[in-house]
Amino acid sequence: MSAINIHRDLSLTGSITVKGGESAVFNLDGNATLDSASITGIDTLRTTGDATIGSNIHVRNIHSNGNVVLRGSASGTQVRARGNVTVSGGSSPVAIRANGRVSFSGGSGDLVESKTGVTVTGGGVNISSVRSEGPVNWTGKGGGANRVHANGPVEYSGGNRGTSLRTRGALSLPAGEVDEAVANGRVRHAAYGTVGAITAMGDVEMSKAGAGRVRTQGTTRITGYGGVGGLEGQGDLDVSGWVAVSGTIGGQIRGNGRNSVVDSVKVVPGYTVPITPVEQVVVDEVPEVVMPSARVDAWPLRELANYVFEVVDGRRQVTVASVSGIPDGRYVLAIRLDNNRRYPDWLCRPGDVKGEVCTAPVATICQGHSAQNGCVAGSGRNWELNGKSLARGVAWFDGDLVLGNGVYVNTFIATGNIRTSGSHRTLSPNYAGYEVSCADATPSGGSAAPDFKDLVPRNLCDTDARAMTGAPLGNIAYLAGGHAPGGGGFSGGDISLGASTRADGSVLAGNVLTTGGNTTVSGAIVSAAQGGGSNVAMGGSTTLDLTGGSDAYEPGQIPCGLVDCEDTSPGSDPTARRTRVLWTRYL
Repeated sequence: MSAINIHRDLSLTGSITVKGGESAVFNLDGNATLDSASITGIDTLRTTGDATIGSNIHVRNIHSNGNVVLRGSASGTQVRARGNVTVSGGSSPVAIRANGRVSFSGGSGDLVESKTGVTVTGGGVNISSVRSEGPVNWTGKGGGANRVHANGPVEYSGGNRGTSLRTRGALSLPAGEVDEAVANGRVRHAAYGTVGAITAMGDVEMSKAGAGRVRTQGTTRITGYGGVGGLEGQGDLDVSGWVAVSGTIGGQIRGNGRNSVVDSVKVVPGYTVPITPVEQVVVDEVPEVVMPSARVDAWPLRELANYVFEVVDGRRQVTVASVSGIPDGRYVLAIRLDNNRRYPDWLCRPGDVKGEVCTAPVATICQGHSAQNGCVAGSGRNWELNGKSLARGVAWFDGDLVLGNGVYVNTFIATGNIRTSGSHRTLSPNYAGYEVSCADATPSGGSAAPDFKDLVPRNLCDTDARAMTGAPLGNIAYLAGGHAPGGGGFSGGDISLGASTRADGSVLAGNVLTTGGNTTVSGAIVSAAQGGGSNVAMGGSTTLDLTGGSDAYEPGQIPCGLVDCEDTSPGSDPTARRTRVLWTRYL
């Protein structure tokens, strides 16, 4: 899994900052639009559709199964497209390779390669090297190329004096001067100025121009002004106008200007001019972008959770598993009375609840803004957390989840949608590390939660080794959406991160992710598009920070069942039957 894995069209607007260098890889099954924004730090964009990059956005590597458009002042170190590439404005890609056509109406480039053809219509375009299996049509003036090599015909109006043009087809120079023009076909030069050297297996035609040297296996035609300093022509010489030619030909001298060249051109019947054909251009095909498969489903992960929040027989209950300090089992949230003071959100056995009061409270798992304020709210399958913190571990919710104020060290899983608001921060357990997740140390920006000091998630914490177990589930901050048991189909899956949200862990949306406000995500992102709805949109001030976390944090590693976990190691038996262990318990 890469940093961003999105199975739908993506639009990035606002201020997007990516920290993480070569880890900042965006995988996209759809079209990508990065424009009208301030976006920095994206290393690689890989998309199965089209990619449009604008503004002053730099993406080091762009790889697309469709077309790529670079406009404004966009730039990229390497652009690869199975379709066409269009460059305009002040865009400056360094290297382009396309299965389709590459077109410049502005901008510049270094190495441009195309299996179909290259077109330059803009003035002032400069490209170091062009390689094309098809034609090159350069009609824009004021710029130029150092080298052009094509299998198809070349039309070149650039103005670089040191340019070398080589084609297996015909070559036309309607404007400008070049250093070398080599063609397996005809060469036609119709501009003022001098070409350094012309080599052609076909005819050479010049009007209003000249050449320092011409070597041709065909006929040489010169009209108007100009001339040739050294001619090696296998065919005839046809001159008309004020021309000066010297050299050797194998055919006849023709035209009304022949008297001026008879004495300086030697006619040798049978004279041959050996010319090595221009070699064929072979541009490697751009390979197909293949998205890694991902299935986001909260339901299989229920058995891995430390705290399961759900509605059973119309009553909200919490099922606890693998937590030191709390016996495994089913509980309800009730009020603990102490000196006539009411303390909410205490776990209580259902049989120990009298009205709203628990007669034998077990433990509290949620800390409100004060000891007498609750932090679990909502009704039915709509859950809300708003307080200081929740007991560390994996918290699973059947329904929609709204996360408000507080600092939480949890993996939050919801079968519906997840939305954040207020000043909210979640640290995934592996990101937070052992001291915070297992030894009740206070995370930065949080507050101490003494009621949680004995509540240790045993599936995530190895207390003997004082280290995290490395369980992949502990890398996740939020996961939303699922396929309801009994064939109910996929539901939920939308994650909306807003206001001042910081998610230090991976974010897995079964459907669509949106960001806004002042948002930071320190982990991998998956938007699986398993439901309906709009495209993925990231805006506001969004930071993707891939540089932090404890040694146990592996943001690209997520549980089996969400990605393919088959053994692909050398020597593995592909026919062997495999068992996926979702949960084990030792009594």
